[in-house]
Amino acid sequence: MHDIPNTELDALKAIQEILSQPLPASERIELDQYPVGYYAENEIVLALSLQFCDLGEIPDALGYLSHLQRLHLTGNRFMSLPDALWQLADLRYLSLGENQLTALSDQIGNLQRLRQLFLQRNQLTELPASIGSLERLHTLDISDNQLAELPHWLGNLRRLAFLTVSGNHIQSIPESLVALRDLVSLDLAMNRLAALPDFVGNLFNLKELRLSDNDLSALPPSIGALINLRELHAVNNHLIDLPESLNGLASLTRLCLGDNRIASLPESICDLTRLTDLDLHNNQLMSLPDSIGSMKRLVHLDLRSNKLMTLPPSLGDLPALETLDLRRNRFGALPRCIQRLQQRGCAVFL
Repeated sequence: MHDIPNTELDALKAIQEILSQPLPASERIELDQYPVGYYAENEIVLALSLQFCDLGEIPDALGYLSHLQRLHLTGNRFMSLPDALWQLADLRYLSLGENQLTALSDQIGNLQRLRQLFLQRNQLTELPASIGSLERLHTLDISDNQLAELPHWLGNLRRLAFLTVSGNHIQSIPESLVALRDLVSLDLAMNRLAALPDFVGNLFNLKELRLSDNDLSALPPSIGALINLRELHAVNNHLIDLPESLNGLASLTRLCLGDNRIASLPESICDLTRLTDLDLHNNQLMSLPDSIGSMKRLVHLDLRSNKLMTLPPSLGDLPALETLDLRRNRFGALPRCIQRLQQRGCAVFL
């Protein structure tokens, strides 16, 4: 520490005084090997990690670390944060997850260089509107809070690529989100969504969409426009059927639709030729499309707990299939295609 300027040294000493363990220096700015530690470069402290330290407060001296770019404060007992934190204008990464925060200061808008913000597992009921001015924000995690709605200003975050809002009480999605054209991952799981808006089909760069554990009764036809989507998760909803447009998901590799009420599959689902994982467990399926054999890359197929009495012969033509789960269905005689799959090494669970 002896080469660090006195003001920053004082800040580190003040922080050390509230810790029950040493504050070691790290060789990497990410501090991924150090739940507790700091990183300095050219005698300037650039990163600080105080994770899972059971801290209830942090000293105002934190403000002396004026060049700080990464601040990890996950897993403490913070109910509030010092104003000094919001003066750290060089911050690019701020992790405040797993604390006891019920509100955030509007001064968070001062952090104009912020690219990654993690607020998961707190007790937030609303977010300050000033977050909407953080134009460089790339990642925002507000999961597992007490949010009843998403603010319209989220649409201002045009560079946002990763948005995680799972585990809240969200009932609808604001139309302003249509502006998030750079969005790659959208996690809306474990909320109270009854419908997915049509404009979701305009989020052309989406690669991952998570909708599990909501109250959805249908997926909008516009979802078929997501040509770059690779994973779609909609487990544990109230889906009865699927849109024919599903075959537009040309890049899809994983489709998880278990724990719904789906009675039949559109023939178009068999056009998803890049699909490797298909989970349809615990639905109301009585049959499968005849052309399912065209899904040549399918590796895992889960059909547990449906009402299947027979299977299409083409199922035995799936060359990449490694696991097929058919438990808790209504088969009488064993379908012939099963024997063909077993002979070439597919694990079939009956």
